[in-house]
Amino acid sequence: MARKDIAKHRFALVALCALSLIASSTCRHRVSSPPGTTQAFPGSSCIRAHGNRLYRQRDGSFAYLNADRMARSLLERPPPHSQRTADGLYRDGNELYVDIRIGEGVGTARVAVDGDGYRVRLDNDVPGPFIARRPDGHWQLANDENNLAKGSFLADIVPETTTENPGVLRYAARLMEWVGIAEARIAAIPSLPEHAMAPAIAEIAPALLLTVDHAFNQTLSARLRRPAATTWSPSEIRSIASDIATFIGRPLAFYRPDRTTLSSLAMPDGRSSPSGRMPDDTLKLAYDGDRVTLMERRGRESHEEYPTIFQAVEAARRDPFDFRARLPADAEHAFRTDLANFIDARSNRARHERMYRKTASATQMPPLQTKKLMKVLLLRRALFDIHHPLTVGEESRLLRAVHRLMPEGRAAAIEVRDRDTGERLALADSETPSGGPPIVILARRDSQGDRVNYYREGAPGHSPIPSRHVIDAPFSPIVDPLLNANHGGGALRDVLGLGEWDFQPFAEKILARIADDENVALHAPFDELAVSDADILTRAHEDTDEWSSDGRHFVRLRNLDGQTRLVETSPVAIDAKFEILRPVAAEGGNRGTGYFLRSNDGLWYPAGASAAPGTGRTEPAR
Repeated sequence: MARKDIAKHRFALVALCALSLIASSTCRHRVSSPPGTTQAFPGSSCIRAHGNRLYRQRDGSFAYLNADRMARSLLERPPPHSQRTADGLYRDGNELYVDIRIGEGVGTARVAVDGDGYRVRLDNDVPGPFIARRPDGHWQLANDENNLAKGSFLADIVPETTTENPGVLRYAARLMEWVGIAEARIAAIPSLPEHAMAPAIAEIAPALLLTVDHAFNQTLSARLRRPAATTWSPSEIRSIASDIATFIGRPLAFYRPDRTTLSSLAMPDGRSSPSGRMPDDTLKLAYDGDRVTLMERRGRESHEEYPTIFQAVEAARRDPFDFRARLPADAEHAFRTDLANFIDARSNRARHERMYRKTASATQMPPLQTKKLMKVLLLRRALFDIHHPLTVGEESRLLRAVHRLMPEGRAAAIEVRDRDTGERLALADSETPSGGPPIVILARRDSQGDRVNYYREGAPGHSPIPSRHVIDAPFSPIVDPLLNANHGGGALRDVLGLGEWDFQPFAEKILARIADDENVALHAPFDELAVSDADILTRAHEDTDEWSSDGRHFVRLRNLDGQTRLVETSPVAIDAKFEILRPVAAEGGNRGTGYFLRSNDGLWYPAGASAAPGTGRTEPAR
């Protein structure tokens, strides 16, 4: 196996297992290695099919089932005096039992009647997922849409030390589809031959790891506000530790259960401890993943234990003269609600970037694929962050996507002007094909030039109309003015078939357009123009997407889902654009295609002299 393939496969095995490593230094998959070396992980233990899933509960909400945990709780056999019924059940008084296979476990489980079917009972006696009878007489978990809900295949491959939250996993599954990875593709991985697993994981791992991070952040505030959201993985706790530290105004130190070994230190806003010294006001917690011990209370040693970190921190910061009688669960929910309000009042870009960097560093992701994914995920985050001032680059990318959403014949240039001076700040496309006026929105800038608010033009003689917001839907201020901007005697929303308040559908259209533009390797004719020569592919560079060999110039095109295509281009650029060459010369020896590429921060995209492949429209350079 070539050295580059070994490196790629090592990344594949490290990647998913590192999800557990990020969460816990005692991860069962971890293999000891000398400091400073790359850790290797046994692939089969990390990517086997566990049988974990998401299922719909009686009340319609979704829950997470850990198959291994449930299999360990199965009884060895039915009660000795139970009676077997004709439909494969065992009855013991009012209790029902079945022989069942769950994950890799076989045993007996208690079940509950639900309509015409049966649900397996969980440890806490709550009815879990539905079961179905197998031909061999045993029962198994049913595999219908309610019992194997969206996100189930992620639940089966993402370790519980990373997350067990259905909201995170379902959101991540939607993000994976957005970047082009269907759950069926993930579901097939554990059943692949051993030699095929590593390359399959290497292809999707960057998207999987970063979308789980993104999903956690995007669902965080709503989850904090839910009273029943008391289960948090070690990884999730460490991810919001800096937010908690900022909220309470004190650093947080996590110790191992021995109370002497420091595991991690969270400073407000993710800062590092000055000079490596632990500040005097640090709140010290011993944390083993299940119980939290408050090590100090008002300057004195403490051994108070709490079921969650939120209860521990709430108790530590509580006013000593607060004598209100409150249940611990109520006090925790009040603290989490205040924390959610605090998080929602600030831009969350810093937390996203912090998590992305940590994940990319721990898993040794391919840097260019990581860069491509981070770019679009941060752009998606910006579109749903009311507090984040858009940068010039973010604004430009969103405007181009909106311009490309408009149908042929009704497209218009989009211009951004300064709210106060009228200065042109940005222009998407240079003209309106119909000859009409451009779509104009106004922006107010901060001292760095970032856009802190947007406006649409009012009626003649009236002031500009500031961006409006939807309660509990924190869209970027650019969404409303763009959607409802004047266009051709109506509004842009009319051209797109949307309503005045369709902020969510508008945002989703923008994001779908961005994802399609980023997945350039999918577009015709790149599949026909891709290099297929085995010798060239074998010598292709892995650490760059551009290289030359024997006087020939090659470029790698990337999709968000990890797929790539290699094309050959002209060796010399014209106006920073390289023409794609045919693999085989046409009649007369001409290898030119009329399609051009341009590099943007090490990544390659179609560039403007010719129509964008498959669209019939000019593709602006990125």
